[in-house]
Parts: sequence; C-alpha cells; structure tokens
Amino acid sequence: MGNAAVSDADVAALGAALGPGRCKGGSESAVAHLDVSGTAAGPQAVSALSLAEGLCHLSMVGCQLGASGATALASSLEAAGRGSTDCGKNESSPVAPRWAELRELCISGTGLGIEDLKAVFGALAAGGAPKLQSLEVGANPGTREDVFQELLGSLRDARPQLAVYWRSGDDLGTQVQ
Repeated sequence: MGNAAVSDADVAALGAALGPGRCKGGSESAVAHLDVSGTAAGPQAVSALSLAEGLCHLSMVGCQLGASGATALASSLEAAGRGSTDCGKNESSPVAPRWAELRELCISGTGLGIEDLKAVFGALAAGGAPKLQSLEVGANPGTREDVFQELLGSLRDARPQLAVYWRSGDDLGTQVQ
C-alpha cells in the first residue's frame, strides 16, 4: 500500500492532534519534523498542519496538492497571526499563529502551476510563515514557466533571507541556519 494509502483526512487528523487545544488551553507538539511525502495529503491536511505547534520542518514531496492544496496553503499563510472566535457563543480564544515555527517547507512535485505558486509566493512575501528559511518547490509545472523567474525575484525582494530551491544546486548563496 505505501504512503499513498494515507488520505488527506488521515493527515488532517494528525495535524489536528498536533495543533493547539481548542477552547481548553494549548498543547505542546513534540513533532518538530514531519514528513508526509507521497501521501494523499491535500487541502484538509494543509489547513490542519498549519496550526501544529512546534512544527519546524514539513515535507509534502509528491503529495498532489494541486490548485486546491495551493489555495489552502496560501490561505493559511495569509491567515498567519489572526485570531478566531469559533469556540462557541460569546467565547473568544485566539488561535495560535499559523506556521508559527516553520523554518523549512518542502512542496516539490506537488502539481503546482504558476498561478498556484503565485498565490503561495504572494502570501509568503506578505509575511506568512515568518520564520521560514527554506522553501523547496522543484518538480512543479509552474517552475518551468517563463514568468517563474520574475515571480521568484519578487519573493526574494520581499524575503531576501528565504532560500528557494526549484532545481538541484539553486540558491547556493543563501545559507539556512
């Protein structure tokens, strides 16, 4: 069966278990590195994992995120730092910042086109995942588009400390610490 038997909902359930307690205090995640590569992780998983406390490295290589997963990723990056009041009537509990500790994100081979990458890069340029140091986006159709270099340049202008890898040997000048 392999990793492909692990569904989007399965990975989302794992993400929910690693996230903060809803309306009853927070919980600490013991998982700093998570590799769900090759699973069927998609938009549900992305949304749930975005709240996983202490998650520093996430690898989703080969997960077919496509447009819906990219939309969920961009949305969760844009939501970084916003609070929530969905705990019930007249209750308010701030939600932990999304991707608060994330330093490395590997989304290579996830079926992202140029519009998908544009959404994700835009959310990162606007400050999503503020501690992110390394982003791997290789083997995605969008990286082969002519406009990709311009898109990459805009992200680098906004986040010069962010190393972006899209093919072997890229970004040798930027060191991840």
